[in-house]
Amino acid sequence: MKISIIIPFYNVQEYISRCISSVKKQTFTDFQCILVDDKSTDNSYNKAIETINGDPRFSIIRHTENKRQGGARNTGLNYAQAPWITFLDSDDLWEPNYLERMYQAALDSQADIVVCQLRKINDLNQISNFRQLSITGLYTNKNQLIDIFLQNPTTCNKLYRSSIWSSLRFPEKLFQEDLATCFQIVFYAEKVLFIEDPLYLYYQRTNSTSKHFSPQLIEERIAIFKIMKQVIAEKLNNDHNRTAYIYLNYVVYATLNEIVQYADKNRYKLIKQTHCQWDKTYFNLSTIRSIRSKMPFYRWCILYLYKIAPSISFCIFTAKRLIL
Repeated sequence: MKISIIIPFYNVQEYISRCISSVKKQTFTDFQCILVDDKSTDNSYNKAIETINGDPRFSIIRHTENKRQGGARNTGLNYAQAPWITFLDSDDLWEPNYLERMYQAALDSQADIVVCQLRKINDLNQISNFRQLSITGLYTNKNQLIDIFLQNPTTCNKLYRSSIWSSLRFPEKLFQEDLATCFQIVFYAEKVLFIEDPLYLYYQRTNSTSKHFSPQLIEERIAIFKIMKQVIAEKLNNDHNRTAYIYLNYVVYATLNEIVQYADKNRYKLIKQTHCQWDKTYFNLSTIRSIRSKMPFYRWCILYLYKIAPSISFCIFTAKRLIL
């Protein structure tokens, strides 16, 4: 087999059959597909078995405890046997030529990672462009790659040389574990190829976990911040620091944005509580000033104001939310 596909799933009985079907429709057929049931409580497992219908390329591993998506992906990585690896979320889809196009691009370019464009599907099955990267071609510069991956921090829509994952794993039991993992991937790849084909279809559910808030999210984002801080200390030199600050500050901004967008109450109290919890070595006025030219001005202003006066940044964030 040439490619190992890893699909974690949890309580997606309405979507898992469609997801598996998109894999079975691939024009490239030399793969193994590892599905990891993260202790679903609905009918997802039976739906998956029914759709696989005895296809020997597919297998399902069942967790006895819920480890969240990062833990489920790690389980899949432990069983992956092919020289190339790719991830598919259980409510997303691939175009039929996803594997064929990505694999051929990897062989032709000798890249360690191939990245395609995404498109978005809504609940009405309407497809639209989504977070399109404005670049194509082969990249080797770490600063550029960190900056590019920040534009859409997801480990899906990529084909990886399996050696990248020999010593790299996802943080477990954390929401949006991709934030920490995408940052690290850069340091395990020498060459990354970006192609213009929109082959990955990202499904945005109205009840998606990415649109819900809980106070635990703040704790998990701070944990992700600490993971990234450790990576910076171990792997980065001064040439990379500014780009690393951008990524870390993105975690802070994303946390604030989700509090304002999705928290039902006590938004200002939550923002104020987070203010002193970010490591001051990496989130301070000096580091914020140093990345002014590398961030959208609005986002930079929010971070700067949040650092000096959380109440002002909250007012601006709230005003934007009401207007938009």
